[in-house]
Amino acid sequence: EVQLLAISAQITEVCYSISDIQTRIFEIQELRHASSASSGSSKIEGLPDGGEAGTSASIDSALMILDEKLESVSAAVHAIDESLETLLSAPDRTPTQVQVFLPPLPGLGQGEKELVLRKLEDMRAQWEDVSSASEELKEELREDKWLAVFRTVSAQADDMMGSLEKAVSTCHDFIWQAGRMDDSHSPSSLSSSLLSPTRTSINLETFRTILASYESKKKYYVPATTKVISVIDKGMRDRATKNGECLRRHAELRLRWRNLRERMGRIDSEMEGVRLLL
Repeated sequence: EVQLLAISAQITEVCYSISDIQTRIFEIQELRHASSASSGSSKIEGLPDGGEAGTSASIDSALMILDEKLESVSAAVHAIDESLETLLSAPDRTPTQVQVFLPPLPGLGQGEKELVLRKLEDMRAQWEDVSSASEELKEELREDKWLAVFRTVSAQADDMMGSLEKAVSTCHDFIWQAGRMDDSHSPSSLSSSLLSPTRTSINLETFRTILASYESKKKYYVPATTKVISVIDKGMRDRATKNGECLRRHAELRLRWRNLRERMGRIDSEMEGVRLLL
């Protein structure tokens, strides 16, 4: 049967295309793990290369090509199904039976029929495997991008909290020295202060300078940090990630931010007390 032999040839072509898709998936996985130093050696034919930016561009381009190939193979598989259904359908068989059994065809022996059936089953198994692998790859790439965003946003939160912590520490040192101001009149304290050239001058002008710097950082960094932490919280809730790095960093950021806000609350009250003292 010429038509059945033609379908057998189509199945073979689809299997070759599936093999090509498997190779593409492997190459994209290689790009995922490639360092900037080795990105050139991980280049996919016909795609850009060069450094981390080149690797990212290569992955995006490779995904576009992969989607095109998946769509093409899906259409070919559907066409084979339709051709077989038309060729093998018979009045006394249901559509399900048509897909499983081959009717007697002139000039085609039992061995040839079994060969076509085995090729068809093998093609379907390969197609299911490669479809599943491509979906897993896309999910991994989405996770990679989210992790990159998470690390960037976390670093921003760290930097802003670090700046606030420095301002809080400066205020704390000034408050501590102001608390000892009365003792500085004793001979021993006076001698100690003369031996401490880094000791901050305790006066209203210094107080205003330190307070202005502290309030300026609070005005900008507190709402900005609150917003960033909220973004991270939402991202963690939406993705329900089980990534250990993200879970640990998220917990650390939340604890650090809570402790810092508590410290700022105490500093606000204590700085007001120092102002009244001066």
